[in-house]
Amino acid sequence: MAKVDLNPVFEGFSKKIGELVFYTKGGMAFVRRLGSFKNPNSPKQLEVRNRFMQATGLWKTVGGIMHRGWYEYAKKKRLYGYPAFIGENTKRFANQLAPDLFKEHGEAPLSSFTCEPSASSGEIMCSFTNPSSNAEKHVTLFAHEKLNGQPIVEVRRIDLGLSPASPHAVSGFEPGKTYTIHAVVTDRMYPEAESSSASLSHESLVN
Repeated sequence: MAKVDLNPVFEGFSKKIGELVFYTKGGMAFVRRLGSFKNPNSPKQLEVRNRFMQATGLWKTVGGIMHRGWYEYAKKKRLYGYPAFIGENTKRFANQLAPDLFKEHGEAPLSSFTCEPSASSGEIMCSFTNPSSNAEKHVTLFAHEKLNGQPIVEVRRIDLGLSPASPHAVSGFEPGKTYTIHAVVTDRMYPEAESSSASLSHESLVN
């Protein structure tokens, strides 16, 4: 980077001429050589982009009260909801962890949540413990195929209803695949809910 004197016609602007870039900073003019870019389609960069697309896909697909929980969570850390969600979950994907879908927004979470293959093909059996403080609350599941570097995320919402019994069989899955199931407590059926718990997640293979 070198300081230069620019013609007044260029002042206040950035301009590229050949391999040189002229720009102003702090009222002074500088010039630098245009940098070369690494291969944008290298395996490592594709992984980074896929993780970002996975996180943005979850944010857009689930929506609703999920966003409010992240807004509140991020506000305490002087951040913003969307970047906080993307940042945390891209790190989780890089470490091959299930995404963190919901942050607490007014409701207590389930005490426990597990899933396992059912004896019936295409079915997952979900078991959970709902604390007494969650009486007359709804439980909603969000299911998606386990993320293995694929950028497209299809999320299925399963409303278990008010104070559902456990265990609960959920059908309609593709045999031979592994799914991540997230469980969240809400005050109303999704997407009319105005408060939600943090989510618990579990993975299960489908017979």
